[in-house]
Amino acid sequence: MKTWIIAAALGIVLSAAAASGAFAQAGSTGGTIGKQDKSTSGGGEEQREPQASRAKTSGHSEERQGLPQTIRLSESSIGGSYSITLRHTGGNAYEGMWNVGILSRMTISMTNATMVIVRHDVSNPIGPLYSSTYSGVRAGNSASGSFLNHTVGVTGTWEASW
Repeated sequence: MKTWIIAAALGIVLSAAAASGAFAQAGSTGGTIGKQDKSTSGGGEEQREPQASRAKTSGHSEERQGLPQTIRLSESSIGGSYSITLRHTGGNAYEGMWNVGILSRMTISMTNATMVIVRHDVSNPIGPLYSSTYSGVRAGNSASGSFLNHTVGVTGTWEASW
């Protein structure tokens, strides 16, 4: 009989507690307890960084770099040695006048490790308009490599600094 009284009293207490909402579902009273997004392998929760933030901080050596406002470029080939100061005109475009009076427009692509320049002359008071491609390696604020003048088939070397 004593057991029956204890069972009845426990039933009444549990009924009263259920009626008052004390046994509500997990999460319905303001949150859940414990880790969320548990992996099946038993690892803990990953801290996730927004994707845009990850892209900015990747530090990859092939990442495109901001371009300088002026670049000093010199080239040497069988035809002689020439120099130009390029001024940034917007985007990846530059313009400058060679020391022999040739006006050139160039587009530049630069990473932490490489530099590529594509040259198209706009005016040349002493001869043809040249088209050239310069490619090389970059170290800090300088770069060097080789070029090909597509107009006359001449190759040579170049150096740039900024």
